[in-house]
Amino acid sequence: MGAAERSSSPRPQIYATDEPDTGKDPVPATVRRFDVPFVDLVTFFLKAVVASIPALFLLGAILWVMGAALEAVFPALIKMKILISFPN
Repeated sequence: MGAAERSSSPRPQIYATDEPDTGKDPVPATVRRFDVPFVDLVTFFLKAVVASIPALFLLGAILWVMGAALEAVFPALIKMKILISFPN
């Protein structure tokens, strides 16, 4: 096989694509309606709320550790204390 024959032969596709090669440009589309049953939507949001509770605990712990580290590195930082007093 000579150099001219090698350059004209089809090259193998190294990386696969998810889209089929139809040879046409994709048709532009617009989503006009998204129909989700109400019960399924409520279930999704309730699951999201329950899943966010551990994330809030983790975020609070991370912020607390960062605050303690800043206090240890910069002890001269001004601390604000809010004192709440109730009558009687």
